[in-house]
Amino acid sequence: MTPKERMMTALHREKPDRLPVTVHQWQGYHLEEYMGGVDALEAFQQVGLDASIQYFADMGQFWLPDADFTKFSTPEWKDEIEIVSDDPNNRIYHHTITTPDGTLTYKTAGNRMTTWITEYLIKRDEDVELIRKYMPVPALDLEPIEEVYDEVGDKGIVRGFVWGDQAGCWQHAACLIDVQELIFACFDKPDWVHELLGALLEKKLKFVETMKGARFDLIETGGGAGSSTVISPDTL
Repeated sequence: MTPKERMMTALHREKPDRLPVTVHQWQGYHLEEYMGGVDALEAFQQVGLDASIQYFADMGQFWLPDADFTKFSTPEWKDEIEIVSDDPNNRIYHHTITTPDGTLTYKTAGNRMTTWITEYLIKRDEDVELIRKYMPVPALDLEPIEEVYDEVGDKGIVRGFVWGDQAGCWQHAACLIDVQELIFACFDKPDWVHELLGALLEKKLKFVETMKGARFDLIETGGGAGSSTVISPDTL
């Protein structure tokens, strides 16, 4: 079997010639520092793994080191960035989002490996309404996906995921408010949590409409904040 056949057979819960072996994703830092600067597809081939290529463009992730925040700004959701530090090993960004009905702020820090949140966007219950009304949803450009799909060919699969800071509604919410506060809110104000998750779901479904025809072998949702090491499955 080719790597694509092997992985697609396993995804369809059938029996491949052997167990597919892969990693969730290659980090750009690892490829640059330890793999000679090759791309993810070449890295899979170098180490003999079945390729699983994750497609990131147009997905809206704030945590990518080279994220273009202006790309997702609109007249009603204007994300302006104060670059406190542009040192690749100590990136500090302060974001101010201006909407017709109010202002939101959040802060991130990062290095060459990843990005993390130092101040969450949601600070008041009513901030959810600003998100629901004004947070823009991009349309997925299908043409670049075709190019990636053709490049990968039989060497593996191409994975997409649903737009947002993270793919799943709960995981996305945990990027907008501290996950401990979010868990407490499930018990203290469950209607508000449903309102937040519902607003994010509405956004994601709009994006899903633009995914029709995208040549993905696998679409991901969910996220680590929804795991049983963070929150009880009974709560979710």
